[in-house]
Amino acid sequence: MTFTHRLFTAGLSTLSVLALSTTFATATAVASPTTTDTAPGVPPSLAATDPTIGAPADDPFYTPPASIPAAPGSLIRDQFAPHLLAGFDQEDAPARADKILYTSTAQDGSPVATSGFVMEPARPWTGEGPTPTIVFAPGTRGAGDYCAPSRAGNLFASTDMAAGSINVNYEYPFYAMASAAGYRVVVTDYIGLGTPGQHTYVNHTEEAHAVLDAARAGLAFAGAAADSPVALFGYSQGGGATAGAAELAASYAPELNFKGVFAGAPPANLQDVTDTVDGSMGGNVLGFALNGAIA
Repeated sequence: MTFTHRLFTAGLSTLSVLALSTTFATATAVASPTTTDTAPGVPPSLAATDPTIGAPADDPFYTPPASIPAAPGSLIRDQFAPHLLAGFDQEDAPARADKILYTSTAQDGSPVATSGFVMEPARPWTGEGPTPTIVFAPGTRGAGDYCAPSRAGNLFASTDMAAGSINVNYEYPFYAMASAAGYRVVVTDYIGLGTPGQHTYVNHTEEAHAVLDAARAGLAFAGAAADSPVALFGYSQGGGATAGAAELAASYAPELNFKGVFAGAPPANLQDVTDTVDGSMGGNVLGFALNGAIA
């Protein structure tokens, strides 16, 4: 595997940083041993190779129940989420936000619990047809669970001083603008980001599944018709995720009514990305990719 080989030969100066840092957020977790029997929602292939990977998340919302629905895009649970756009008056906010935990599919075909959030606009949609849904695939923000977009305070920013972690949801303004315009907004945390298990960074298959299943879960949560118009938006890591989702949509989620896909700066050729970022501050992303590839 050329990309993996190049990661290992990229140089010790870069690799020494990889496992310890993130671009926008750093997260630290202490896990206790477990078995595949106590790792619900975690792909068995991962639980078998890493006995700590199914340890409960530090936030109970992100810990999957003992069994999860097998159907991709199934809602597992939801939880009201205060957010910055709402300010101090959550009742009269221009949009209501809720965290969601839903089923997606790992690369090996096994069901896996995945998190994200939905912003339902208070302003009625004035265009033609039902309220459109935009699924946002986040750009790079880290590989630790604390870096998940839905874990940011008020869905915008927070710190964990004990762990030395910072979570800045720098794409929140895009979510807010879309929501204020009357669009339903759904944001995925991706597989293994926020929930137990390793985040499989730049694995376009798993990222695509997370995006497509976020659309399904978001529509179900809102009580919207399955054929409601859906668009995808992502840049950088998110661009790769939306591009992957566009490629797999017809086979993986044929019932969804896609109207458009924006895939900005997708890391399509990982070897070119490696050559470009090695030795720079952006080299941190190589560690995310290496950990994901190993998983």
